[in-house]
Amino acid sequence: MWIQSTTSELLERLRERIASLERPADRGEQSVVSTGCPAIDRVLPFEGVRRGSLTEWLSERSGSGAESLALLLTREACRDHGVVVLLDRERQIYPPAVGAGGIDAARLIVVHPETEADGLWAADQALRSRAAGAVWLWRERLRAHDFRRLRLAAECGGAVGVLLRPARVLGQATWADVQMLVRPRPGVGERQLQVEVTRCRGHGDPQIVEVELDDVSGALRAVQPHETLRVSVSPRLADSAASRRATGTEGPRRAALPPRRPG
Repeated sequence: MWIQSTTSELLERLRERIASLERPADRGEQSVVSTGCPAIDRVLPFEGVRRGSLTEWLSERSGSGAESLALLLTREACRDHGVVVLLDRERQIYPPAVGAGGIDAARLIVVHPETEADGLWAADQALRSRAAGAVWLWRERLRAHDFRRLRLAAECGGAVGVLLRPARVLGQATWADVQMLVRPRPGVGERQLQVEVTRCRGHGDPQIVEVELDDVSGALRAVQPHETLRVSVSPRLADSAASRRATGTEGPRRAALPPRRPG
């Protein structure tokens, strides 16, 4: 009877602890970071993303703009302090291009996990470290308890978790505080993007924002009159892309930040 009573009390305390972690008010001490785009900030309840939260970026394919927008958030999250940890199991990250997006190379850590389990462990440890400002992880399959593990790790350490996933997982259960689906604007072009906030804790209906990435000038513009935001989206790489278009040698478009090496 004593063992049964103790187990029951322990389970009750665990339930109370889990409930407290799920209440946004209990994380009110965490500061808010801009996404790098005022138009997106305006549709979020805190006008940005809270430190210690997990953001999920969905896209139909690599190079559709999700990584470029996520990098703007990362730059803001690490503007004053903190390192950026990129979990790159496929070894496709090109660090100089990430640095061209405004991330100090001295504060960039690229980890090459050998297995998916190693990647999850490394992401968990990085998110829990108070030295990290942002942690990136590319992942398609993610079990519910692993998803929850990442979110709790972010809450513990205070970093912004950036989870990049394919659009086909939309509709599946998610533990992300904010989930955004990024895709080209229908009938416009690949660099004009539709950003749909499909999930946001503390907010109701989905919100849609339309933005444009300028490959040549490195500008991010909200597709609204009189609103232009200059950002560092690697003009050097953009100029190169423009030259390839002019000479007719351009291949399939890829994300400007961070670009992927051929597999």
